[in-house]
Order: sequence, then C-alpha cells, then structure tokens
Amino acid sequence: MFFILASLALLVPIVYPQRSKSPLSSSGIEGLMDLSRKYEDDLDWSEDLVNKALEWINSPKKAVKADVKVKGKKCFPKEDEEGPVADFEKITSSFTGPFEKQGKKIAALGAGASYGCNGFVDRKFKAKKCIHVACLFVKPKGN
Repeated sequence: MFFILASLALLVPIVYPQRSKSPLSSSGIEGLMDLSRKYEDDLDWSEDLVNKALEWINSPKKAVKADVKVKGKKCFPKEDEEGPVADFEKITSSFTGPFEKQGKKIAALGAGASYGCNGFVDRKFKAKKCIHVACLFVKPKGN
C-alpha cells in the first residue's frame, strides 16, 4: 500500500506539471509603462496592443504590426526578492537597454501614439526565473 501511494506521489508532478509561466504583476506592467513614457510622455494605453504584445512574446515568428517594437528577456536567481517593489525595480533597471535603443523612434511617434506592454515570468528552470517583456507602439492616426 505504501509503495502505491509513493508511486502516485511521484507520478502526479509528471502528469500535472506546475504552470511555469505567470503573468507579469501590475507593478511590472507599471515599470514598462514608466520606461515607455520616458521617451514620450503623451502616450495612449491600448488594451489591443497589450494583447498583441503577449501574442508576440509567445509566438515570436508571428508577424505583429507596430511602428516600434521593444522586446526583452532577463533571468534572475529564483531566490531574488519578489513583490511589487522588486518587480518594478527589476523591470525598470533590467530593460532600460532595449528601450534606449528604440527611444528616438518612440519619441518620433509623437503625442497621442498608442502603446501596450505585456510580459510573463517563466519559472521552468530550477535555479532561475526569466522575465519576458514586450511593448508595441503605433503612430496616432493621421500622422
């Protein structure tokens, strides 16, 4: 009887793997918004672009229409501090580079451009977790 229970206990994690991906926290999204507004303060948030950004991360070969695209991935040790403050700080400090590379293009979109950002945390590795992020920017209509 003990052998059967032990076998089942070992089998359950194989049959029902834990979800390795979780959505980026709201403070993580705020960090992406903060990075985006660094280059153009008058941007309009678009839920449609939020959804397209997540699709783009999950399916990198899928074509996504946007005037400016920013994407990044950064891994951290699993034991790193977690929580809203840590998420915001990790996003703003770790993904500054990709935004700086596209900063002039973001600024050139001008006031009223639409944008949306999304991301997830991948915990499938034993010793690290990886944050994947993407932001899409579209010129205002008529420009």
